[in-house]
This record gives sequence, structure tokens and C-alpha cells, in this order.
Amino acid sequence: MTSPHVNAAAVFDGPNGTFATETVKRALYAHACESADRAWPAWSRREAVAVAIVLMSREVLLHDEDMRFRTLPDAARFVSDSLLHPLGTDDDMRAFFAAIRAQVDAERFDFAWEGQPRQYSNC
Repeated sequence: MTSPHVNAAAVFDGPNGTFATETVKRALYAHACESADRAWPAWSRREAVAVAIVLMSREVLLHDEDMRFRTLPDAARFVSDSLLHPLGTDDDMRAFFAAIRAQVDAERFDFAWEGQPRQYSNC
């Protein structure tokens, strides 16, 4: 299966852009928490599911007793249905979360490249 084209501008500048930007911040924070062997903060279920999708945390999505989604698209649909402008197809959801993941990866790389301390290390 090929990945749908990801238009990051459409994700971050679009009607769900604020949620996408906040999800990047939460995912960076969650990654810092995981690196420090600490739990994620107590976000809303929608926020936690979005972060778990972005970080590909199958343990959270499939096995956490509060989540228990059968598939990633099921989890993505849960998040999508609560957005200001719900995403249409599975490909739309996949592209949305792929753009967020790409931004998280880019920011993590920039921090490492520039030797900056972790911006989100105070979990």
C-alpha cells in the first residue's frame, strides 16, 4: 500500500491546524516522558489517542484498558469524529496523522542537530 501524499500546509494551516499543532507539542512532550521512564500527562482521551497514533504507540491504543481500539484507523476515526472539521476517508486520516508525525520527527531532528536541550523534558 502506498502512502497518500501529505500536504503539511493543508494540515497545519487548515481548519484543524490548531489541533495538529497542539498534537505535535503533546507528542514531543510524551516522547520526552517516555525517554525519562515517566507516564504521559493526563490529557483528554482524544488528545491521548492522537498522540498514541502519531507515536505509533500500539501498546496504548490496543492494550490500555481505556482505549482498546482494534486498529489504527478505528483510533483515527475516534479522533476525527471529534474535530472541528472531521476528516473524510481513511486516506485523509492517514495523511493528517502522517503530516503531524513528520513534523514531530523534524523537530526532534532539529533539536538533536543543533544540540539544544530537550524543549519538552520537564514531564
